[in-house]
Amino acid sequence: MYGSIRSELNEKLAAIRSEGLYKDERVLSGPQGSLIRVSDGKEVLNFCANNYL
Repeated sequence: MYGSIRSELNEKLAAIRSEGLYKDERVLSGPQGSLIRVSDGKEVLNFCANNYL
């Protein structure tokens, strides 16, 4: 049913990845603050972003 649009979207997504423009979102595994722990267990600085746009 969605074969043609799915194919087109996969091609566009592949192009975005190959251009280095794809961003994997990190999943937080604890409360949000200046230091956060992500799903792989690493502790990183949280600079925040408005990624909803």
